[in-house]
Amino acid sequence: MLKLKSTIIEHRTTVPVYFPRLLHFSGTNRIIDALKFGSSIQDIYIRWDGGVSTTEIETALGALAPSAVSVLSFRSAHTRLPPQFLDILTRIFPRITTLIIGLRYYSPNVSTLGLQLFHLIIDYLSDAE
Repeated sequence: MLKLKSTIIEHRTTVPVYFPRLLHFSGTNRIIDALKFGSSIQDIYIRWDGGVSTTEIETALGALAPSAVSVLSFRSAHTRLPPQFLDILTRIFPRITTLIIGLRYYSPNVSTLGLQLFHLIIDYLSDAE
C-alpha cells in the first residue's frame, strides 16, 4: 500500500518512480504524475487538492489507467467534482464495484452503500444515452 502526501515529493525528477506491483494507492492528485503504476492496483483513494478541473482528472486517472482491468474500488474525499467526473471514471475504470465520494474514512460496512450508489449512477448514465 502506498500512502503519500504531496509535500513528500516536492522536487520531482523527470523519470517517474515505478511501482509495478502496487495493490493500493492512497494520495493526492498532485503526486500521481511523479509515479508510474503497473497493472495490479485494486483500490484507489484520491484526495483532490483545491478546485479540480476535468483536465486534472483526466491526467490523474489516465496515469492510473494501466490498472483499469484490476481496479475494483475508487474512493475520493473531494465532493466538488465537475459533472464530467463520473463519465471519465467509468470510461477509464469500467470494472469498479465500489465507489465512495465525499467520505474521508472508509469502512467495509460502507462498501455496500457505495456499490448501490455506483449501480444507481450507472443505470442513470445508461438511461441518459
